[in-house]
Amino acid sequence: MILMRNTAAALLTALCLVGAPASAQSALPGFGSDERSPAGAPFSLPAGLEIAGPLVGADDDGNCPRPYTEDVGSGLWVRACLPVRNRTGGPVSVTFPPGLVIVAASEGFQNGLLVERVVLTVPPTGSGPGRLRDREEAPDAVYLPLHFYCINSAKSGSTPGTDYRIGPVTSPGALAEVFRLMEGKDIRGDGERVEVVQEVIYDTIRQGVLTQENREALEAL
Repeated sequence: MILMRNTAAALLTALCLVGAPASAQSALPGFGSDERSPAGAPFSLPAGLEIAGPLVGADDDGNCPRPYTEDVGSGLWVRACLPVRNRTGGPVSVTFPPGLVIVAASEGFQNGLLVERVVLTVPPTGSGPGRLRDREEAPDAVYLPLHFYCINSAKSGSTPGTDYRIGPVTSPGALAEVFRLMEGKDIRGDGERVEVVQEVIYDTIRQGVLTQENREALEAL
């Protein structure tokens, strides 16, 4: 699994760094070469959950400290760990919508985009049924691995410890059709299909439209 992840990440290095010309312009705030903050509806966790620490880059294999949940998204180059605390005493369901952006707080690193709708259950971090236990004592926080896609080709992908913040849920024009075509698809861990999606995202940001060729590529996933 680690070898597969490393191989897929190596394939995506070129995509994230040279997938589109550095001079390419984007009308979308925070996408492409646009330096503005991404715009959209604010994202918040459901009642009972709270952010328990900074959002920072995952390790080189995309892993977060234990205990952690399933991956949120399928991207392989903008990967970060969101620590959350659940004091409700029971599991809490949270929905991460397509269009959610994480914003790089460190200069030179690119923002990340979620293209799938992900629903997962966050176990309680105190006592209670459904608690995720990685050790004898209840953990103070559970980590949510955010695996997002590159949207700023001239910048670097995440590195361990890169600082991020949760951004808005964007409505990025032509990318909305990408989100629709990704509905019901789970390509986590499949480097070849992830590479297809990453190429489509870059093309769509650069051209401002989802081409028929790229539409067919997503439909074939």
